[in-house]
Amino acid sequence: MVTADQSRSERLHAALDVAIRQIGEVMGEPYGVQPRLTVRADDAFWALAEPDGGAGLHIQVSTGVADHIAELWRQALDQGAVLLRDGKPLATNADTLSHVSMIWLMLHEISHFDLGHFAINGGAGIVEHSKARFIASRADVNPAPIDALDPAHRPYVDPCLELQADHDAIELLLEAYSSGEWEVLRIRSACIFTVMILIETEENEGDRSDTRFTHPRAATRIFQLLGHLSELWSIPARLKAQAEGRAELSDDDLPSADEIDAYQRLVILPAFADALALAHAGNATRVVDALGDPADFFADIDRASRGLALAEDDFRTEGAREWFRLQPVNQRILALMGETGLSVPAATP
Repeated sequence: MVTADQSRSERLHAALDVAIRQIGEVMGEPYGVQPRLTVRADDAFWALAEPDGGAGLHIQVSTGVADHIAELWRQALDQGAVLLRDGKPLATNADTLSHVSMIWLMLHEISHFDLGHFAINGGAGIVEHSKARFIASRADVNPAPIDALDPAHRPYVDPCLELQADHDAIELLLEAYSSGEWEVLRIRSACIFTVMILIETEENEGDRSDTRFTHPRAATRIFQLLGHLSELWSIPARLKAQAEGRAELSDDDLPSADEIDAYQRLVILPAFADALALAHAGNATRVVDALGDPADFFADIDRASRGLALAEDDFRTEGAREWFRLQPVNQRILALMGETGLSVPAATP
């Protein structure tokens, strides 16, 4: 049990330990790498994943990560608008929720390593928040396979790598669909939202019309997360059909229509409300505005999942439009990863 009495460094190390165990439990075997974690005293919110020797991972995190996450959870719980079900909160302990948020951040950093992002970008470290760049070592950076991309696409590489790491870390934390784990899904999703919102609000991104940005919008990351969550109930049936060589899903492998409807009402729609409540609590007005109207947001998820959009303007919300804009670059990066013999992650949904 992680408590506020523990130091920020202890809490961050505990989060990494749990993240490693979580990977082992999901994958069914112990994780084969022991990342080295350095916690640096700094009030700013930043994290850095970088190569450590020949085949290791070094994660550096500021103490501000623990502080900012804890403060956002305290504010959100004090306002009484997050994780509500029938007017009552599903969770009330800010320390526990902060711990889960930090676990997801560690899973995200580990995913950069596991997906081969250091190899594809020539060995350069990956930063969450530009203030970490001053400690990112580039002494051993090699010619990068990513340099083969069209120069017009290169500014979009970092946001695509972020979405890839998000995708894998989301899968690791949310795990497989279970009708008995709906409350857990909502709580864990909210813990992920917290990190996404803080990365945007704490980074001095400047004008988003400038393509030299390193992270997708929080709304784009939330769009991807809720897109995954919206289809989580169908994934077991899809995997079974794939294993059996079937193009069509069997109705016998899917939840009932009533269960799917209840899942939408009790998990998906409230999860969007949780994201909005956390953004409001953190005074992240740009995130609130970018998320937009829930009807538009979920209509965009439907368009994306069914492949109905042919142009960016077919989407109604900013996050969906950015997601669509990044897809051609992301597909080229995935192809490059396959061409260079790296493990290729699932395409972002």
